[in-house]
Amino acid sequence: AQGSLLEGEEMRTALLMLIAGIFLSLPWLKGMVGKAMPPIRRVEVEGCSRVEVKEVKRALLPFLHGRSLVEADLRRAARSLRSHPWVRDCEFWMLFPDGLRVRIEERRAVALLQWRGSSFLVDERGRTFTEARGEEDLPWIKGVAPWDQEEVGRILRLLAMVRHHPVFSEGIEGVEEYSGTYILRTKAGLLVRLGSEGLQGQLRALERVWRILSPRGSTPAYILCEGPDRVVVGFKGRSPKASGRGSPGG
Repeated sequence: AQGSLLEGEEMRTALLMLIAGIFLSLPWLKGMVGKAMPPIRRVEVEGCSRVEVKEVKRALLPFLHGRSLVEADLRRAARSLRSHPWVRDCEFWMLFPDGLRVRIEERRAVALLQWRGSSFLVDERGRTFTEARGEEDLPWIKGVAPWDQEEVGRILRLLAMVRHHPVFSEGIEGVEEYSGTYILRTKAGLLVRLGSEGLQGQLRALERVWRILSPRGSTPAYILCEGPDRVVVGFKGRSPKASGRGSPGG
């Protein structure tokens, strides 16, 4: 019963806001109501982690100061907030008669893109959005330009694919795109080269080889996936071994 009451209250609130929106779309009525309403006195900010609440309020001040909820230019206020590198999106909720709630959706940094001596944070959509400060513990990406969002996105998908792969169980330090291949470095120092095509088949072959190497306590220096049926394993101070269909040879 309580849930039904809450749903009914939410529906009434939404209906009132819809009716108010229709009436306030008339310029003369909007101006008249705006003058009669009190100025905005309360601003509530939600969703901030990397962005400081005081930054949000400072960005909103030119569009809200001395104005009522009806008079405030919320479209320009939203554009101002979205210009902040950490803000992906925002939305406003009017708290009549004099309050405004601001909900911030922040970007989530998932990688560091290194390019010509600088490091940039990359969000989950493959977009670089600000320079890194150096304290972020994230996998690095090399060999890709910051504006190549499509290629950065492919590398992020690769990182997601190998996240739970046994070869990369100790974590990935970074990925470099080089001449159509991806060179991954694990936090244990292992180098793994994968071709850009047929990744699923290469990863299955890599797992088969790893299952054979692990019980022996063998720690390779590098692994080269040359296709779904050929994997080359190299050890320090020893000649590389090639495997076919996941069985070590040589």
